[in-house]
Amino acid sequence: MWFLRSHLAETVSSIRGTLHNLFIFDWSGTISDDRRPVYEANQRMSAHWGIPPISYETWLPKTAMTVFDYFRDAGVTATDQEIWDLYTRTFNEINTENQLPTVYADARRALESLRTPDRTLTILSAHPQRNLTEEAERYGLAGLFDIISGDSRDKSEGIRFFLETLETPPDRAVYIGDTVNDMRHAHAAGIRRAAITTGYHSRPALEAERPDFIFDSLTELAEYFS
Repeated sequence: MWFLRSHLAETVSSIRGTLHNLFIFDWSGTISDDRRPVYEANQRMSAHWGIPPISYETWLPKTAMTVFDYFRDAGVTATDQEIWDLYTRTFNEINTENQLPTVYADARRALESLRTPDRTLTILSAHPQRNLTEEAERYGLAGLFDIISGDSRDKSEGIRFFLETLETPPDRAVYIGDTVNDMRHAHAAGIRRAAITTGYHSRPALEAERPDFIFDSLTELAEYFS
């Protein structure tokens, strides 16, 4: 994990012990809409391994799997690191072709309204750390988060690390995400789950996970917690 501030101790000393309400956000599909460039990256990776292309509409529900499980399910025998290296390289190539992720229009206003002295806003994402940091800065959102952490392979483990490090009880934390995996990892970590329906997975798919909250936008989420 990589943290936005130069030293984790600096972040912890200013946060822990105050029983802050901890908001842990996913990034892709929650704050940043990268569905099209991620789809293009997956299709180019499929071509690399001789896997037939599929439509965007067919691919989207398959994102319930990790990129590793997705390609293993398709018969790819590469290691996790080989899959990840190809993904990050391909995603960056697509970015250089001006197929860039875009920030959801209401993200800044919603995050600004959530950022109060008794709250800690963080990011825990599977998105490559370099891209996550660059996108947060490009969107002008980096300064709204106390911690920005990417490259997560196991979000439940990452959530537990946040809780322990920031000395936050599970009932004072909520994970906000847009996929069934987000909901499952937050449940496994024992914290509340807020589903956002504007990302990778549909409302029915998210409702089936029985999240604590379900919102159709970040604006709705911010209004609820205001």
